[in-house]
Amino acid sequence: ERSGGKGGSSGGDRAKGRYQSMARRLHDDRFEIARGDVASPFSDRESRIVSIDCGGKVFKTFLKTLLRHPGTLLYELAQPARELCEDGAIFLDRDEWCFNAILNYYRTDQLAQPTWVPDDMWHIELVFFKIQNPLYQIPTSADIDLHQLSLGKPDAPGLRKNL
Repeated sequence: ERSGGKGGSSGGDRAKGRYQSMARRLHDDRFEIARGDVASPFSDRESRIVSIDCGGKVFKTFLKTLLRHPGTLLYELAQPARELCEDGAIFLDRDEWCFNAILNYYRTDQLAQPTWVPDDMWHIELVFFKIQNPLYQIPTSADIDLHQLSLGKPDAPGLRKNL
């Protein structure tokens, strides 16, 4: 017999009890969601999975993912009465490698050019998908100030920072 401290209850029994309690709560939450008792932050339409056939490769994602970047082509195609929203699928005759990186931009908010894709091809794809190319973005004075502050520029004129 294992000794688990006071009261003869082992640590394993306590952990098992906590696990069972969590499992019951998870089951109850899933049941409530399935019945529709719990409000979702997204509508049923936005929670749908859509398929995008790009260059012969099929990519799947949530419709709500495509709504993260207003003004872009995929955002427009995901709007009510447009192809992705209505049909749940679309074909784009574009480069699948670039599209994979572009779809990851919608998922992560980080736009990363694949290393094997030439700059001019990448730029053409970004223009097609209506995504601003960071290489061609002209920094604003606020952008320049933030960058200079990150490099150690004093916060106010006439002040010096010690390095």
